Order: sequence, then C-alpha cells, then structure tokens
Amino acid sequence: MLRLLQAWTGRADQLGHIVHTGPPVLSRGDANLLNRLWSDADGRIRCVDFEHSGYSTVAFDAADLTEHISARGISDDRWEEILPDLGITPALRPAYESARRTCALRRLAVLWRRRTTRPADFEAQLARTRALFAATGGRCRIDGA
Repeated sequence: MLRLLQAWTGRADQLGHIVHTGPPVLSRGDANLLNRLWSDADGRIRCVDFEHSGYSTVAFDAADLTEHISARGISDDRWEEILPDLGITPALRPAYESARRTCALRRLAVLWRRRTTRPADFEAQLARTRALFAATGGRCRIDGA
C-alpha cells in the first residue's frame, strides 16, 4: 500500500490536476450504487441518501461512481459507453482518469484495514488499482506493493 501511495505522490496527474478541471458541481458524495433507485415504470434513476453531499468536479464525481466497489459488477466497456452521459468530455478525460486512480487508491486504503477479514475484496481492489496505474503507460512502477 505504501509503495502505491509513494508512486502516486508527486505525479503530474495527481489530485491537484483533478481539482482544477472546471467549476464545482453539486455531488451526492456517496457513490454507492445501492443509493440509486431504478423505476421500471418510467425508466428513471433516482438518487437517495444525500448525507455526504457537497461540491466536487464532474471528473471526480464520475470517477468516484465508476470506481466504487459497488460498481464492480458493471463492465469497464459499459462505463465507457455512458461516460458522456456523466459529463466526461474528451477535454475532461485526463482529469477523469487521474481521479479514477485517486478513487481506487482510496478504496484500497479502506480495504487495507480489512485485508485479513476480506482478503478477496482486498486482492481484487489491489489488482484493480495496479491495472489503473499500468494503464498510464508504465510511468508509475508499483510492483511489489
């Protein structure tokens, strides 16, 4: 875990890059998909549980949603299809990818405390985080984390 965090520190696409990618937007602050209700009657999705709401950016809000542990059942290809609906434009793509790595690291940190009681979840999140870092073109070595 420490190696992953050290690899992330000081990168050009780290959190500072995410924060300055547009005006603040209202965010629910809790990306858990269980906080969304689907209506078969009208095909709409409604959000509930605004306990952690506040301001974010479009890029970070979308990344928090796609990288939440509850979203693992949705394929990356499907997320790619709906990114424009989440407000991710080509100009926001670098900030979104950076935010994904930030969110994945955060989720890994949360699971770190439970790595002995939830080893499968921890290993899956570790693999996910490594894959997101590897997708940056190998600029960030995280082997042995």
